[in-house]
Amino acid sequence: MSAIQIVPHYNPSSYENVFNIPAPTARNIFTAIFICLNTSIVFIGGRLIKRQAQRKLLKVIRISCVFSQGLVTKHNNGTLDPVPEWPAAQLAFSARDAALVNGGVSGIWQTVNANTSAFAPSESDVLGRWICDEREPSLMTPADWANMSTLEAFNRKTGYHFSESSGYAGAILNNGRGPWTSIFVYSADQFDNSTSLKLWDMKATMIRDLGSVAKNATNFQCRLNITDPTWQPTRMPAKKSLDAWDQVIVGSFAEIEPEEYGTALATNLNMMSLIAGSGNSKTWNSTEAISRAAPAAYGCLYGVTVIYKQVFAIALVLILLVFIMGVVDLYDIARNKWDKRHKRVEAIPVELLNWQLAMVQKMIKNEGLTERQMNELEFYWDQTTEDYACRPRDKKGTSHTYEAVENPIGPSTASNSKSNITISTNEVFNEKASR
Repeated sequence: MSAIQIVPHYNPSSYENVFNIPAPTARNIFTAIFICLNTSIVFIGGRLIKRQAQRKLLKVIRISCVFSQGLVTKHNNGTLDPVPEWPAAQLAFSARDAALVNGGVSGIWQTVNANTSAFAPSESDVLGRWICDEREPSLMTPADWANMSTLEAFNRKTGYHFSESSGYAGAILNNGRGPWTSIFVYSADQFDNSTSLKLWDMKATMIRDLGSVAKNATNFQCRLNITDPTWQPTRMPAKKSLDAWDQVIVGSFAEIEPEEYGTALATNLNMMSLIAGSGNSKTWNSTEAISRAAPAAYGCLYGVTVIYKQVFAIALVLILLVFIMGVVDLYDIARNKWDKRHKRVEAIPVELLNWQLAMVQKMIKNEGLTERQMNELEFYWDQTTEDYACRPRDKKGTSHTYEAVENPIGPSTASNSKSNITISTNEVFNEKASR
C-alpha cells in the first residue's frame, strides 16, 4: 500500500497517488478493503469446498466388473427344483438387495458375483424376468378363512386357480385348526412330471391381516418373459418348487402394501429361476461361465472423483487474488524498506493489541516490552499518585516490604517498635496450607 506522501517543506504534487484525505481515514479504508478480501477468500473457498466436495465431487459411475466366482444361470439346462435354504439362495437374496440399493434392474441375471456390494446389473445382464399381472380381486369373508377346509371350499367355489398343481401357505392359529391370519394360494398349469420345454404359468391369491371383517384378496397371473433368445430356462417341477418356496413368498409380502404384492411375487420367481439355472451352486468360476456362453463381466458401480470446470475456475480466481495481494505487499515492502522512517512507521499501533502494548510501554517507560511479556504485568492503584499504574506481577517466592501504619483502634507497642514489616510470599502460602 502506498503511503500518504504529504511531507512538510515539499511539494505534494511531485508525489504519485496523493489524495487530499486524512491519513487515518485512508488507512482505515484500505484496512477494511483488505480485511473484506481476506474474509471473502476464506468464506468463498470454504463454502466452495464444502459444497462441491461433499455434494458433487464424488460421483458413482456404472462400469463392468470382472466375474470371478458365483452364480451362473446358464449352467443347468435340465430339470431342477431350487432350494431356498442353500448358500446359492443366500447369494441370490444378497444380489437382489444390492441391485435394489445400487439402482440395478431386476430380473433373472446371467451371473452373480460372490461379492455383491457393488452389484448393479443393467438390461444386458438380464436373461428374462417373471411378469405378474393383477387380476380381479376375490372377496373373502371370515367364514372362508376359518380353517383349512373352508379355505379349500373357497378355492373350489371361485374356480380361479389352475387344476394341475396347487397349494396354499400362510399363518394359521391354534396349531393349524384356524383361523388364518394371512394366506397365499398358488397353482400352476403343469404337473411336476411335465416334459414341456416351456416353463409353467402360475396363479396366486394373496391376502393378510385377516380378522373379523370381509376383505378383498389380490389375484395375480404370472408368466416368464425371456429377453435373451439363446437362453433355455431350467425346468422347475411346479408343485415341488412352489411348495418349497411358499413360506418364503408369504414372508416377502408380510410387511408391504397390497400394491407391492405383484413385485414381491415376481422377484421371488426370478430368484427361483436364477438358483435353479445355477444348479443350486454358487461355486462356478469365470472359465465355467464362459463355457456356458455367459459373459465374463457384469454391471457394477465404481466410485470416481469428477471435478467440474467451475471448481477450477473459482480456485483460479482465488489464487489470482492472493497473487495480486502478495505482489502489492512485496512492492510496498521493496519501496519503503530503505526509508529511514520505516521502523518508526512499523511501530505505529494499528490493531487493538498494538494499542495496548504502546500504552503499557509508555506507562512503565520500557520501549522494548513485547506483546508476550505483557502477560507478566499487572495494574495496581498507586497511593502516591492516586492513580492506577502498571508493574511486574509477583511470582511465588518473592517478598514485599510494607510501611508501618497507625493502628486505627488504638496504640500498639509492637507496631511502634518497628519501622517496616517484611512478609515473604512463601510464608503466606505455607500458613494457608497449614490451615
